[in-house]
Amino acid sequence: MHVFNFFRDDEDYQAAIFAADEWRAAEIWKAIDGRFWLMPKGWLGSELESWLRFGRKWHEREGCERCVEGIGVYSSVDGWTILPIEYVAIGIAPPEPPV
Repeated sequence: MHVFNFFRDDEDYQAAIFAADEWRAAEIWKAIDGRFWLMPKGWLGSELESWLRFGRKWHEREGCERCVEGIGVYSSVDGWTILPIEYVAIGIAPPEPPV
C-alpha cells in the first residue's frame, strides 16, 4: 500500500504526492523544486485545501490502495486521480516495478 503526503511551498503551491513512503514523496517534491511546469497536466496546486474541505477518509484509503506513484488531484465526487510523473524531466529514477 502507498501513502500520500501533502507538501506546500512558501508561495502556497500545494501537492499531494502518492508514493511508496514519505521519503520517496519528499524526494519527488524536492526534485520538482519550484519548477511547477514539470508537474503533470491537470495539477491544480491547491490539493490540500480541496481535500480538507471535501475529503473523506475512504477516498484517501482508496487512492493509496492503488499502489501507484504520482501527483494527486482531488475531486469530492471522484476522489483521487493520480497523475503520472515525468521522471526524466524532474531527474529521478522511476519506482522499482512490484515483484
